[in-house]
Amino acid sequence: MMPEIQINSEAIARDTLEFLQVQSETCTEGPGSLFLAGLMRREGFDVTLDPVEPGRPNVLCRIAGNSWSEFPFHRP
Repeated sequence: MMPEIQINSEAIARDTLEFLQVQSETCTEGPGSLFLAGLMRREGFDVTLDPVEPGRPNVLCRIAGNSWSEFPFHRP
């Protein structure tokens, strides 16, 4: 059974507005990636940055207790 999830719409709005202030255009996504990684870490996610190109990391997030095979969109 999944635990009940509490959604804080004010926090979501605040975080979204903060993200919109981050310079993160195509080819300069680094600051946006770092912002997202920080936000996810703050919420307790295990986050890894994968430096695909200098200044352009991908953000990888793993949810504790789950494996990739449990996600319906994952196609091995």
